[in-house]
Amino acid sequence: MKKSILMLNSLLIIILLMGCSANKGVINKHLKDKALLSAFKKLNISKTFIAKEKVEVFGYAYEEITYVSGQNIKSETKDGAINIYNAKEQTSYAYIKGEKKGFKSTKDKQTFYDMNEIYTSDITFAKIIKYNNEDVLYVEVSDDIQTEKLVLWISLKYAYPLKVNMYIADQLFLVKEVSEIAEYTEDTKNLFIPPDYIIFDDYANAS
Repeated sequence: MKKSILMLNSLLIIILLMGCSANKGVINKHLKDKALLSAFKKLNISKTFIAKEKVEVFGYAYEEITYVSGQNIKSETKDGAINIYNAKEQTSYAYIKGEKKGFKSTKDKQTFYDMNEIYTSDITFAKIIKYNNEDVLYVEVSDDIQTEKLVLWISLKYAYPLKVNMYIADQLFLVKEVSEIAEYTEDTKNLFIPPDYIIFDDYANAS
């Protein structure tokens, strides 16, 4: 399960990286697969926004709020489970609000998948389709032995998945769907920095 969640988190970061190029342009909706992904990568989509999402994992449902600014991500559930990816530090933090211990993982220790490897190898299909009456980038991603598969409907406006389906051994494991999304105008200076009173252990050493 740890590998699957890391795969999902890593892909979200890749999508944000792909949407933060210095070039501007309009995507050709007739492109597919690698050509489409290359065109998407050249778009200038860098926004600060908030998304309310519904998540279901093997029948267990919960809601979370996700904040995104550039390549920074923070998600929080109603019961206080918080995940932060700080792009400057290239570090992910996971903790429960009110507790004094949490876990972290860093790209330097290769806890996350190599982003270029996923972009070139793991994405198996991509095209522009309609989802909830708007154009989205539909993407299918599989690992190298085809045991895990992600299907994503990515907003062309926010460069963020409006829906994610994760399959493990051909069984639907996770569904994540955005119910509301809008630009976030409040101060984000400390939004993607975890509290300094929390002691973070390396996620790679978690049992």
